Amino acid sequence: MDGARVTIVMTERSLHQCHKHGCDAQVDWSVDLTFLSRGLGAFRRRISCNSTVKVCGAHTQHAMEFILSPINRERITRWMKAENYPPPDFETAEFEFKRLDHDEITRRFRDSLMAQREDQENHAA
Repeated sequence: MDGARVTIVMTERSLHQCHKHGCDAQVDWSVDLTFLSRGLGAFRRRISCNSTVKVCGAHTQHAMEFILSPINRERITRWMKAENYPPPDFETAEFEFKRLDHDEITRRFRDSLMAQREDQENHAA
Protein backbone atom coordinates (compact mmCIF):
# COMPACT_ATOMS: atom_id res chain seq x y z
CA MET A 1 0.00 0.00 0.00
CA ASP A 2 2.84 2.40 -0.75
CA GLY A 3 1.46 5.87 -1.27
CA ALA A 4 -2.00 4.80 -0.15
CA ARG A 5 -4.05 7.44 1.53
CA VAL A 6 -6.29 6.57 4.44
CA THR A 7 -9.19 8.82 5.35
CA ILE A 8 -10.92 8.48 8.68
CA VAL A 9 -14.43 9.85 8.70
CA MET A 10 -15.57 11.19 12.04
CA THR A 11 -19.18 12.18 12.18
CA GLU A 12 -20.58 14.65 14.64
CA ARG A 13 -22.90 11.91 15.89
CA SER A 14 -20.00 9.57 16.69
CA LEU A 15 -18.56 12.21 19.03
CA HIS A 16 -21.68 11.91 21.16
CA GLN A 17 -22.01 8.10 21.12
CA CYS A 18 -20.97 5.77 23.94
CA HIS A 19 -17.63 4.04 23.30
CA LYS A 20 -18.90 0.68 24.57
CA HIS A 21 -19.11 -1.56 21.52
CA GLY A 22 -22.71 -1.96 20.43
CA CYS A 23 -24.11 0.83 22.60
CA ASP A 24 -26.00 3.53 20.75
CA ALA A 25 -26.62 5.77 23.76
CA GLN A 26 -25.38 9.32 24.08
CA VAL A 27 -22.20 9.72 26.12
CA ASP A 28 -22.50 11.33 29.52
CA TRP A 29 -18.99 11.00 30.92
CA SER A 30 -15.33 11.25 30.00
CA VAL A 31 -13.04 9.19 32.20
CA ASP A 32 -9.56 10.04 33.52
CA LEU A 33 -7.22 7.90 35.62
CA THR A 34 -4.99 8.86 38.57
CA PHE A 35 -2.64 6.52 40.45
CA LEU A 36 0.61 6.48 42.40
CA SER A 37 3.87 5.17 41.06
CA ARG A 38 5.63 2.44 43.01
CA GLY A 39 8.51 3.95 44.89
CA LEU A 40 9.83 4.51 48.34
CA GLY A 41 8.52 7.38 50.44
CA ALA A 42 8.85 10.67 48.61
CA PHE A 43 9.69 8.86 45.39
CA ARG A 44 6.03 7.89 44.93
CA ARG A 45 4.47 10.21 42.40
CA ARG A 46 0.84 10.87 41.63
CA ILE A 47 0.30 10.26 37.92
CA SER A 48 -2.76 11.61 36.11
CA CYS A 49 -3.71 10.24 32.72
CA ASN A 50 -6.29 11.84 30.49
CA SER A 51 -8.15 9.27 28.45
CA THR A 52 -10.26 9.45 25.35
CA VAL A 53 -12.79 7.02 26.82
CA LYS A 54 -16.32 8.40 26.87
CA VAL A 55 -19.33 6.40 28.00
CA CYS A 56 -23.00 6.62 28.86
CA GLY A 57 -24.17 6.28 32.45
CA ALA A 58 -24.81 2.55 32.00
CA HIS A 59 -21.18 1.75 31.05
CA THR A 60 -19.06 3.48 33.69
CA GLN A 61 -17.96 0.12 35.15
CA HIS A 62 -16.99 -1.12 31.70
CA ALA A 63 -14.90 2.04 31.18
CA MET A 64 -12.93 1.40 34.38
CA GLU A 65 -12.37 -2.25 33.46
CA PHE A 66 -11.24 -1.27 29.96
CA ILE A 67 -8.82 1.41 31.16
CA LEU A 68 -7.24 -1.05 33.61
CA SER A 69 -7.34 -4.03 31.24
CA PRO A 70 -4.12 -6.06 30.98
CA ILE A 71 -3.18 -4.52 27.62
CA ASN A 72 -3.70 -0.96 28.89
CA ARG A 73 -1.81 -1.68 32.10
CA GLU A 74 1.09 -2.88 29.96
CA ARG A 75 0.93 0.25 27.78
CA ILE A 76 0.92 2.53 30.82
CA THR A 77 3.81 0.58 32.37
CA ARG A 78 5.87 0.83 29.15
CA TRP A 79 5.15 4.55 28.87
CA MET A 80 6.22 5.16 32.47
CA LYS A 81 9.42 3.18 31.96
CA ALA A 82 10.22 5.16 28.80
CA GLU A 83 9.71 8.39 30.77
CA ASN A 84 11.96 7.10 33.61
CA TYR A 85 9.14 6.90 36.14
CA PRO A 86 8.92 4.11 38.71
CA PRO A 87 6.39 1.39 37.84
CA PRO A 88 2.69 2.18 38.36
CA ASP A 89 0.81 1.00 41.42
CA PHE A 90 -2.56 0.16 39.89
CA GLU A 91 -3.95 -0.73 43.34
CA THR A 92 -4.10 3.05 44.01
CA ALA A 93 -6.08 3.75 40.83
CA GLU A 94 -8.82 6.36 41.06
CA PHE A 95 -11.16 7.35 38.25
CA GLU A 96 -12.56 10.78 37.62
CA PHE A 97 -15.78 10.93 35.66
CA LYS A 98 -16.40 14.34 34.13
CA ARG A 99 -19.81 15.26 32.78
CA LEU A 100 -19.58 16.12 29.10
CA ASP A 101 -20.78 19.37 27.58
CA HIS A 102 -22.25 18.36 24.23
CA ASP A 103 -22.45 21.92 22.93
CA GLU A 104 -18.71 22.31 23.56
CA ILE A 105 -17.93 18.98 21.84
CA THR A 106 -19.93 20.04 18.79
CA ARG A 107 -18.29 23.48 18.70
CA ARG A 108 -14.77 21.99 18.86
CA PHE A 109 -15.62 19.44 16.17
CA ARG A 110 -16.91 22.12 13.82
CA ASP A 111 -13.93 24.39 14.54
CA SER A 112 -11.62 21.47 13.75
CA LEU A 113 -13.40 20.84 10.44
CA MET A 114 -13.09 24.50 9.49
CA ALA A 115 -9.37 24.49 10.33
CA GLN A 116 -8.85 21.34 8.22
CA ARG A 117 -10.67 22.92 5.26
CA GLU A 118 -8.61 26.09 5.54
CA ASP A 119 -5.42 24.03 5.73
CA GLN A 120 -6.42 22.04 2.63
CA GLU A 121 -7.25 25.23 0.75
CA ASN A 122 -3.91 26.77 1.72
CA HIS A 123 -2.02 23.70 0.52
CA ALA A 124 -3.99 23.58 -2.74
CA ALA A 125 -3.15 27.19 -3.54
